[in-house]
Amino acid sequence: MENRVSLIIEGSYPYVAGGVASWVQQLITNLPHIEFELILLLSKDENLVQRYEYPPNVKRVDRIFLMSGAKKPLFMPSKFDLLPEAKKFLHNYFSYEDFENMILAFNNYKNKDKIKKQALYSSGVYDLIEKQFENGGFVDKSFLDFFWYMRSIYMGFLNILLFTPNKTKVYHAVSTGYAGIAASLCKILSPKSKVMLTEHGIYTRERLMEVAISEWPDIESDVYDSSGGISIYQNIWVEFFSMMSKVCYNYSDLIISLHHKNNDIQISEGADRQKVIALHNGINLKKFEFVQRDRVSKIPVIGFLGRIVKIKDVKTLIKTAAIVCAKNKDAIFKLAGPYEEDKEYYEECVQLVASLGLEGKVVFLGKVDSASFFKEIDIMILTSLSEGQPLVISEAASCGVPTVATNVGGSLEMIDGLGLDGIGPSGIITSSVSPNESADAILKMIEDEEFYKNCSINGRLRAEQFYNEEDFIRSYDEIYKRFLNWQA
Repeated sequence: MENRVSLIIEGSYPYVAGGVASWVQQLITNLPHIEFELILLLSKDENLVQRYEYPPNVKRVDRIFLMSGAKKPLFMPSKFDLLPEAKKFLHNYFSYEDFENMILAFNNYKNKDKIKKQALYSSGVYDLIEKQFENGGFVDKSFLDFFWYMRSIYMGFLNILLFTPNKTKVYHAVSTGYAGIAASLCKILSPKSKVMLTEHGIYTRERLMEVAISEWPDIESDVYDSSGGISIYQNIWVEFFSMMSKVCYNYSDLIISLHHKNNDIQISEGADRQKVIALHNGINLKKFEFVQRDRVSKIPVIGFLGRIVKIKDVKTLIKTAAIVCAKNKDAIFKLAGPYEEDKEYYEECVQLVASLGLEGKVVFLGKVDSASFFKEIDIMILTSLSEGQPLVISEAASCGVPTVATNVGGSLEMIDGLGLDGIGPSGIITSSVSPNESADAILKMIEDEEFYKNCSINGRLRAEQFYNEEDFIRSYDEIYKRFLNWQA
């Protein structure tokens, strides 16, 4: 067993800039004495462009392509050799004993390509899905839709079941979901290992948010669950995400969130209270020069720094800008950050700017140097629908820039300290999807010089005391060393 940490990462590092990917790079780079292996969970084997270079202490990289199928055989297999294990698991859903037996059966099966073809194309699997369709109350719906939804769900699960990980002492999942299932598989195959989980946001809540705001093809009224507000097929996804989180919580030896609010959510969703801790992420304070802001500039500049994606609700930000600019003709909004992840949404945002007559008032900058960007702005704004612990709040605060942010994730704790740290507010918290409320908060910052000045001072103090990179790295270093030296 290698004396290493295997980081298990779904869909970000090293191919997406910012967010969790930047956290991974920050962690590995600042712990050069720890050897890491990476298990990257990706959608498909495509021409992906690396945004980060692997540091020298990354010793191995494995990839699992979740949506990777198998070439359709000339003759369709009639049976699925591991159908009894799969049936027992589904029949007793959810039994950890049956889950473990299924994982061991898949992992011990010698011909991985053969079993994958059977799992995707055999009549036995087709019959199993047909039974689920009938027993699940879907018989008045489209079987074809149901079949492909179920296939898309178990495709990723199947590719993880067929993965044989390198044995290391520590497996560290950077989310639940598919990464959590992979970490659980590693624990089952290497029982003497330690598994730890860091949730930047609560995976089930974020996936539910993404599902709710996504477009789904089942638009006919009879396939919607009016009580839940989303389609019955979306509900299947949500239940699957919830199951994956419970599995990961069960097999984890340590469960980390970025703030106490999310610890409470983890416990409510099945995590053992004894395993749960909060550990703040941190920023390099030396990178950000503090400048005390006594008042907003004569030409107020409001900034956003983040990905231009739906979960950040940039459209609400643009509507906020329209309200602010109507009342303060000089105000300018600068939106910085990558937009390649969801180009369609980015184009919709550009069109919204044009339709509201905000050209020249709302400017998209693309990727920028964050430290330089904060020197250009007076107020930071986040209108996100979901966050973990948005480090951009601390980065802005370190430069003396107050933030207006929605009450999601750790934003309230970062801006207000929950009223417990004696520092005072470093910005204003607003409701989600509320352009009027966000605009009022920005206008208060502009008009109330004393409040703005105090926010500027308070933000730097809070960043120094609670969001320092040195403390964050030291905490992970201690955890890793404890687990790497642990003996069964």
